[in-house]
Amino acid sequence: MQYVTDNLSNYHWITTGINMSCKHKKFLYIMSKTTNCSNVKAHYIHYCNVLSRVIRKAKEMYYNEMLTSSTNKSKMSQNITNNETGTATNKRFTQTEYKIGNKNISMNKSAKIFNNYFINSIDELITQKPNTELALFSLRE
Repeated sequence: MQYVTDNLSNYHWITTGINMSCKHKKFLYIMSKTTNCSNVKAHYIHYCNVLSRVIRKAKEMYYNEMLTSSTNKSKMSQNITNNETGTATNKRFTQTEYKIGNKNISMNKSAKIFNNYFINSIDELITQKPNTELALFSLRE
């Protein structure tokens, strides 16, 4: 099996203060939705604006530090752009083989077996009920 790491948690610019502020923002959101007081809603909107400016500044400081300490500035700026736009390669767990009984089967082999089964059984599908156990039996061989 092949395991690939997940890079979605690379937000090193998030500080404990930002985390606490986000939790407080959630509390203010709930309060603004449950009450009809306009002061609470105005405070929530102001808090959101301030928090978004703080987050923007934290990102700016973090990425500026990365750029100044980098030796290859163009590659680093491309990586930053990809992270911010969401086009960075998000590596996830990809299963390249699986286990049936005591036998490991690769994804390529199983794809070929299923393709052959469905290609060769078109006539059976038209005339009668298909034998799905045949495909599973082929995988176990």
